[in-house]
Amino acid sequence: MTLLKKKIEDELNNMDVRDMAAVYEHLRQLSRLRRHKPSTPVPSIKHLHELTATSNGSWSDALLSEREER
Repeated sequence: MTLLKKKIEDELNNMDVRDMAAVYEHLRQLSRLRRHKPSTPVPSIKHLHELTATSNGSWSDALLSEREER
């Protein structure tokens, strides 16, 4: 058993049932996320910075005005 698995097992052994149920829910969500990976690749942060560097407007102002319209 790897050290990480051993640490996880030790933590689980010290949890009450309610905490273990929460951990189990997190594991189920992670499993669903892995199965439903996005069909389009996620852009890198560098790419996002390049795209936003050319923007002349204020994104926060645009967001605030959109929220005001709702």
